[in-house]
This record gives sequence, C-alpha cells and structure tokens, in this order.
Amino acid sequence: MLLFEFALLVSFTFVLSKMSCIAVEQAGKLSGYLGLSRMAIGMLIVGAMVSLPELSVAITSSAAGQGEITAGNVFGANVVLILFAMGVGAIAYGIRIERKYLEDVGFVLLMTFLISMYMIFATQIAGRSIGFLEGVALFIIFTWYAAKTVLDKAISKRKAGEDMAHFNTGSPEVLRPGKMDDSGPVIALVFAASVLAVYVSANIVVNSAISIAAGLGLAQSFIGATLIALGTSLPEIMIGFQAIKKKMYGLMLGDVMGSIMTNITLALGTAAIIRPISLHLNVFGIAMLFAVLANVLFFYYAAVKGKIGKREGMVLVGFFVLYVIAISASQLGLL
Repeated sequence: MLLFEFALLVSFTFVLSKMSCIAVEQAGKLSGYLGLSRMAIGMLIVGAMVSLPELSVAITSSAAGQGEITAGNVFGANVVLILFAMGVGAIAYGIRIERKYLEDVGFVLLMTFLISMYMIFATQIAGRSIGFLEGVALFIIFTWYAAKTVLDKAISKRKAGEDMAHFNTGSPEVLRPGKMDDSGPVIALVFAASVLAVYVSANIVVNSAISIAAGLGLAQSFIGATLIALGTSLPEIMIGFQAIKKKMYGLMLGDVMGSIMTNITLALGTAAIIRPISLHLNVFGIAMLFAVLANVLFFYYAAVKGKIGKREGMVLVGFFVLYVIAISASQLGLL
C-alpha cells in the first residue's frame, strides 16, 4: 500500500510540475489578451483559483463545527507561501520586486495584519466568536478589492494611451502564432484546464503524502500542522516556482498575494458565515504570530531592498523551519 502511495506521489508530482508550467504560460498570454498586468492576473484569477483547497477546507470544516481548522489553515498557508515558497524560490532563482507592485503587496499584507489583530481582540479580549457579520464584511472586502484591481488596471491602461484593439486581433505581442489559436476563449479554456489539473494533481499528492506519513506512524497533529498546511498551498507554490523560473515576477507576486487575500477574506469569511468561529489562541497562535512576522519581513525586503536574493531566501526558510519546530512542539504539548 505504501509503495502504491509513493508511486502516486512521484508520478503526480511530475504532472503537477508540468501543469503548473502550462498554467504560467497561459496566464502570461491571458494577461496580454485582457489588457491586465501579470500582477493583476495573478491576484484575480490565478490566486483565487489555486485557493480552492483552502476554500474547500473552510466550507467543510465550518459545516462540521470545526472552524479552528479553517483559521489554522488560512494562517498556516500564509506562512508557507511567504516563508517557504518565497524563500526556496529566492534561493533557487532570486526574486526581483518592482516598486510598481509595492502598493498592492503592501495593501494585502496590511489587511492580513489588521484582520489578525481583530481576530485576537474579538476572540481573546472581547471573548466572542467570529460570526456572520464579520464573515459578510470579509466577503465585501474581497469583492471590493477584486473590482478595484480591475478598474485600476483599466484606468492605467487608458491613461497610458495604449491601443486596446490588438487584444482581439491575435497580435504577436499577445500570442505566439502557430502554437495556439489566436482566440481569447481558447487561451482562457486552456488556462482554466491547466489550473484545474494543478488542483487535482495537488490533491492526489497531498493525500498520498498524508497516507505515507500515517503509515509510518507519524502523529496526526504533526501531519495536520505541516503536510496539510503545505499541501493546500501546493498549487500556489508550484505555479509560483514556475513564474520565478521564467522571471515573471509580477505573476508570482500576484499568485502569492492573491492567494493570501483570498484565504484571509473569502475563505475565512465563508467559514464565518456558515458557522461562527470560536478560537483558542494556544491552538493557532503560533501560526498567526509567524504569519504576521512573515508579512513584515517580506514587505521589508520588498520595500527596502527591492529583491529577495539567496541570503534573504535562507532567512525566510530558516524562519519556516522555526515555525515547523514551534508548531510541532505546541501540538505535542511542549509549549
């Protein structure tokens, strides 16, 4: 049985990598066709679509009355995306962050910080749950930011005086002749199919990894604190790696920031609307603490240095290792 699970793990990890590569290529073409930046495409489409695992966990866990799983997964995914994904990507390829992206990055990280602080205040000081009204507010924030991103990019295009007509003509700027039909719907269809394949492959990889870990006798608490948080972020990580490798930094930032924004607003808000979330700080406090730390550290590198090199990547990965150690110790009752 373990041998079969290992074979699934290896084969679908390969499929996941290939499908991620295709998704990145189609996202680049889609950004040209729609006249949106790669950052906007990453945030609005890629980030939202690859956040399906977190949204699925939010719906199922909240319906079962286990809202803490949603909160832990949301903040754990935040940590994984910034400390692990960004860190490994920086060590392998280096990441350049253009100043034009700082406003979007800063807003997402600020929203994550403010929502985290509010959750601590509401659950630990005011002594109440995160309920329906907070869920609606989070959903409104997600909808508003998505609409704002589209409008801002459209306005900036008009101000720049760019001719939008070529988006419907199969211009060489947008498509590569001979590789695909010069049609926006075809691009969108291939892109959606590739992202769906990423999602399905990631689920198979995660389930196989969990089965292997359970078969080896690892504690369920450790599996939940590490493999599930890492697994639900696997689509974002693979697409982000491919984007970094191709030097499509805007798409990578949009993928990560869009996923974080979707998780902290749409996923958490949906869970709160379904059923109020009562939180115990000792359960997910470490994940929240490291999520805030990751946000601050990442924004410092983005705003001050404008890049994340090998040294900065090692710092991020180092903090991720500390996170795994700390949350594992907490689950085992050592903290």
